[in-house]
Amino acid sequence: MIRHLWPAQWNAWGRFVEGRVASARRHKFGAIPVLVLDDGTLFTRADLEQLVAVKRIGLPKRRLTFEALARHLGLPGFVMASKREATRWLELRQREREGLVCGLRRQVHYPLHVDGIQVGRYVADFVYEEGGQAIVEDCKGYRTPLYLGKRRHMEAEYGIQIRET
Repeated sequence: MIRHLWPAQWNAWGRFVEGRVASARRHKFGAIPVLVLDDGTLFTRADLEQLVAVKRIGLPKRRLTFEALARHLGLPGFVMASKREATRWLELRQREREGLVCGLRRQVHYPLHVDGIQVGRYVADFVYEEGGQAIVEDCKGYRTPLYLGKRRHMEAEYGIQIRET
């Protein structure tokens, strides 16, 4: 007999959770996504759900995505992969206001080629200029073998060394 399993019965790693609701979805290696507001405030999904309970705002029956929940609450901001990345973004924004760095961008894509054929891409967390030199920065909690290969490929193809924070 094949039994249908509802999505709520699977945890964030795709394993079946018997008799209880699945835990909140996490990013790779346990990082919790956060919402970053313009004023520098950080919210996790649990914080937003607590805010909904306090304000007693009616929500749709289906579970909203993190971004949709923030929009429903009227919070202007964007979601980042981890608290570490969000705090580094706020530090770099402050340095940009002070004039120490310029041209700050986030989630910049670099195509990776072998013999003229694109074989993948590297997504840098932050790219900015500091002292007239372009800096590509990545916030790392754990260095995966895939990341290490892409880092070597970036250095070979573009001559760019990635700064890890």
